[in-house]
Amino acid sequence: MKGYSIKVAVGLVLAMTALAACSEAAQSTNPSNATTATATSANQTSTPNAARALEQKPMEIKTLDDSNFRTTLKDAKTIVVVDFYADWCGPCKAVKPLIEKLAKEYDGRIVVVKVNIEKAPTVSKEEAIRSIPTVMVFSAGGKTMLESLAGARSYREYKELVERHLPKENGTTAVSPVATTPPATEKK
Repeated sequence: MKGYSIKVAVGLVLAMTALAACSEAAQSTNPSNATTATATSANQTSTPNAARALEQKPMEIKTLDDSNFRTTLKDAKTIVVVDFYADWCGPCKAVKPLIEKLAKEYDGRIVVVKVNIEKAPTVSKEEAIRSIPTVMVFSAGGKTMLESLAGARSYREYKELVERHLPKENGTTAVSPVATTPPATEKK
């Protein structure tokens, strides 16, 4: 019964996150808000309110496909965070604002991209994407997949993922180049 309660609680948290993301998206696409925002930003470009409005704009994250995925990774000078998603996926929609926030917070220090698994079947197969959303971190130059998180996670977990692999001042990272999961112990 305890495992069932935890699953229900996790499901409720994911549903609430998805609902909040949908609510924010609906507010940002409301035409009546658009005219007010345009008038306000035109009159107050140097005010703190205008700066806050610019800060809240979602980060534009490049969408990759089979034709440009490997080249983008190869050309990266720092770690690359890849969000594998699908347009129809509810948890993917809930994760989207978290990935945008991550891209904004680490702008210039990491590369953040997304891959629609339906438009990039070869990459999805090569990277063994079995569930979505899946967020992977690749090394600079894209030679090594450093770590992967499957399923919707909290912003804190995505941030910790980046911090573990972000090069420090002395050129090291918090973990070894290839993160491994210890083998599960078999209970008898």
